[in-house]
Amino acid sequence: MSDAAQRGIKVTLLSSLAKETMAAIPTRYGDVIVTRDDPECCRGRIRFRDQLVELASTGQVHASLDGVYKVKEGDLVVMSFPSGATRFPPRYYVLLVGPDGMTDLTGSDFGSSDGTIKATQRDDEVHFDLGFQKRQKKRAIYKNGTVTVDIRPEATLPKNECAAVLNMVVTCIRLPECNEGRMFDRFATANQRYFNNLEEMPVFTSRNFYSVCTAICTTKSYVAKQARSILCGY
Repeated sequence: MSDAAQRGIKVTLLSSLAKETMAAIPTRYGDVIVTRDDPECCRGRIRFRDQLVELASTGQVHASLDGVYKVKEGDLVVMSFPSGATRFPPRYYVLLVGPDGMTDLTGSDFGSSDGTIKATQRDDEVHFDLGFQKRQKKRAIYKNGTVTVDIRPEATLPKNECAAVLNMVVTCIRLPECNEGRMFDRFATANQRYFNNLEEMPVFTSRNFYSVCTAICTTKSYVAKQARSILCGY
């Protein structure tokens, strides 16, 4: 269920019969309207009253609402649009809607390499978990009418991801052949996107994974502490 649905936000989705309008997002100050120039491609607009934010994509423009958060300055609207390229994450927009109009607070650094964000509201602040970028933890905070992005290094792979990686590598003990081709067939074909996401996080590399997998397959022995140290950093 989307964050918008959990918060009980009613989003009106309008078909192509409604000309260019794709969605109407209600706020305390009026609807934020999303339109597109053409049903097929590639430009659109976010409109509030007489204000416009231009959208551009290499593919079809359609909107996903991630949340509307009531803060003292107004309503904070977070939405995303596909980049149009399958390998690239969606483009996010953070818009502050108030009695005096709409302000685009997004900034070039606001976004997630895996296309997902997690938001938590604390009073009049909204904290965003933006995942990892180039092996560094990425977060953002909305406070007092501005959005600040913070990127800083971390020393270990997150525990949930570490557990998933160890659950995969332990299965190398059952491989009938200990060669790179067999391992690639078993893991990379189904998990390449997941491995790419892990490469954005601290410590993990695909090369280390296959090295540990080869050792486990060859010796038919799995030492959890050793594998965790190499793959997760602790």
